[in-house]
Amino acid sequence: MSEIKKYQIEVYSSQEYISEIEKETNRFLQKAEISKNLYGRIYLSLIEAALNAIIHGNKKDPSKKIFITYEKTNKQINLSVKDMGEGFDYNNLPDSTSPRNIDKPNGRGLFIISNFCNDLSFNDKGNEIKITFRLK
Repeated sequence: MSEIKKYQIEVYSSQEYISEIEKETNRFLQKAEISKNLYGRIYLSLIEAALNAIIHGNKKDPSKKIFITYEKTNKQINLSVKDMGEGFDYNNLPDSTSPRNIDKPNGRGLFIISNFCNDLSFNDKGNEIKITFRLK
């Protein structure tokens, strides 16, 4: 395995850059040599977090950027996605599984991420998500 430490990419806040994020995420995960099951969980979580940063954080403002950090240690994969937006109150999220929200076309991203990862946290401002996946 190639030694992976920690690195960051930045892309402008436009959905056209999702393919660049997908390519970089695949490159990182291939070098990390992890199981197929974990690969899919990490990939989907990162793409969902990036879309949230672009759409909700930066309000699709193409002059703003999102910053994605990839890190692999002996014990875990650490990812973070930070946007240039105002942040949000992550302590008061609507329940995406409640009957009144179940038919809404959005609002499930953080629910999905939280069910795929081992740990999920936000910075105080609410404009950076940190996602951890244990390897063992």
